[in-house]
Amino acid sequence: MICPRCRARVGRADDSCSHCRFHLGTCEKLFPFAAPPLELLIDPTRLLPDGIEKDLTKARQKLRK
Repeated sequence: MICPRCRARVGRADDSCSHCRFHLGTCEKLFPFAAPPLELLIDPTRLLPDGIEKDLTKARQKLRK
């Protein structure tokens, strides 16, 4: 696991980060749910226009060549 404050490696059983002393329980209180899956495009509010994902995927493929 990675500390959200200092990015140091932290053991899953630890209550706080040994590097910066960030209390890991704070994260659990603020975010008591599993992290969402990471995708190239995330639009939970549905603000992006229809079809934009296809256009962005094409543009990304061009950049990766």
